[in-house]
Amino acid sequence: MAKTSAEKSRDYAQRYPDRRAESKRAYRERNLITVREKEAEYARRKRAEKRKIRDPMLTCLDCKGQRPRPITRGPFPLRCPECREKRNQSLRHGRQHIYDMKPERRLRAQKNSPEQKARNAASKRRWYAENQARRRHEARELCGGAFCVRCGFSDERALTFDHPDGGGNKERMRGLSTDVVVSRVLRGDTGFRVLCWNCNWITHVERVAEASLASPS
Repeated sequence: MAKTSAEKSRDYAQRYPDRRAESKRAYRERNLITVREKEAEYARRKRAEKRKIRDPMLTCLDCKGQRPRPITRGPFPLRCPECREKRNQSLRHGRQHIYDMKPERRLRAQKNSPEQKARNAASKRRWYAENQARRRHEARELCGGAFCVRCGFSDERALTFDHPDGGGNKERMRGLSTDVVVSRVLRGDTGFRVLCWNCNWITHVERVAEASLASPS
């Protein structure tokens, strides 16, 4: 019995797999747009089949009521709007249901409670403030001491870092901040000195005056 074209093609692919792969690659290069359109159409058809297979109704976890599945893509809520609102109210006002859970779920719920989140945020802010003050003090000590090198002022609340050779304004425009300066000093950068804000501004005014005198009128 004569073989069909499909059987002949299958036998050829089994006998000469390299030639078959090369011919498929050449065809794809010649007909790239057509191949992509066919692939997109195949993907759309598969998605449509999946949507048909899925249950068109969703079941609420609490009241077991059913509602139509939304047309939009998932993820879909596991509860109906009424049960979801009741659950949110219980989460906001009374957390007694937490103690009816299993121990591991209860611990996870307590960690995610608004009160615990507020305590965590306050602890993070306190740690950041303390760590920031310590790092800045260490950076000032590396720059020669926690005092102004011009007037000797030593209150660290009014001390800042200055570029002895100028150029700080350009670096600030590129995103330089005090924390970045502190990190650079702690890594060994020696291009900074400590000044109080008064001396820092006086130094800026003096540099501007020198630049205006040096420039041709």
